[in-house]
Amino acid sequence: MPPMKETPSAPLHKPHAMSARFELIGVDWGATNLRAYALGPDGALLDQRESSAGVRTLGPGAFAGALADILKGWPGAPVLMCGMIGARQGWVEAPYCITPVSAGELARAFTQAAPGVQIVCGVAQRAEGLLRDVMRGEETQVFGAVEEDSSARLVCPGTHSKWVEVESGRIVALRTYLTGELFALLREHSMLGVPRHNSAFNPGPFTEGLERGLEDRALSAAIFSTRVAMLDDRMRADETGDYLSGLLIGAEFAGAAPRGDIHIIAAPTLAERYTHALRHIGARPHIVSPDRAVPRGLWRIWSNAHHDRPARAPG
Repeated sequence: MPPMKETPSAPLHKPHAMSARFELIGVDWGATNLRAYALGPDGALLDQRESSAGVRTLGPGAFAGALADILKGWPGAPVLMCGMIGARQGWVEAPYCITPVSAGELARAFTQAAPGVQIVCGVAQRAEGLLRDVMRGEETQVFGAVEEDSSARLVCPGTHSKWVEVESGRIVALRTYLTGELFALLREHSMLGVPRHNSAFNPGPFTEGLERGLEDRALSAAIFSTRVAMLDDRMRADETGDYLSGLLIGAEFAGAAPRGDIHIIAAPTLAERYTHALRHIGARPHIVSPDRAVPRGLWRIWSNAHHDRPARAPG
């Protein structure tokens, strides 16, 4: 697949929200955040909003009210949601579509949460009769990041880092790494001595940790090297966060074995680390902003469900 020319700072053209007809309201509803995108003709992004009303912060029965709050003042339009809102602890549990799966197949499997409000199903991988991996929300990002019928390899870093394979426009494989969650747990609840608030990205200790994570398959021993290096005065306390981050990403890379063109769907802070790590091992990173991928993906899936609408994605 040819390199994508997009950068995380690429602006989205947003005409005034009330100057064009709302065709679709896309919602990315995760565990800690709620984002809404107003999409007009041809999927153009007209407006977007964000709230801290994530799935984990709301009790049963509070989802309809939280959605009404964030959409207040917008003209009425069909709502298509993705993310943890379709999990068991969400509004309504949406089923998983099993790989291989296309945007069109996702479009035929919406779950209704309320009149005019539907949820995109998650994607799961099965093998030998067993459930092997799952994702919710990342499938929408992936379909917004790749072109129709293309093939690509993508990573969606975060609390749970997802590596996704796309062949001829279908998600064929995925694998999850608990990189972000493990980093947070070790920083907050271990005796490693990693400061809770790190300074700006420091590539030196990060690269040292990356190389250790790539080479040392004894992960728990490699993790403890964070404290050993500080006790031996080889590393300052304020460098340990970058070292540990690099080490865990290196362990992730040891499993994922990235090579060639890799598309990173991430906000700038995480994208910077994954870009540095991929270049260090000789891969070619291409960054896609989630705020571009999500509305593109929702529009693409919606367009497959409504063939009378133009299939062109926003941006």
